[in-house]
Amino acid sequence: MIDKQKEVAFLSDNFDLPTARAAKLVAASPEEADRLAAQQLKEAAGRDPYRD
Repeated sequence: MIDKQKEVAFLSDNFDLPTARAAKLVAASPEEADRLAAQQLKEAAGRDPYRD
């Protein structure tokens, strides 16, 4: 089974898609897209961009 959250992260990080757009491509419903986008934005806010 595909992990939709990982797919959203992949599309956002590697193809420079806005998080909301990536979530819409992956999700089955608008509600799921909102949830996926919110979760991805929350995770991205917690990352240190200078860590790597």
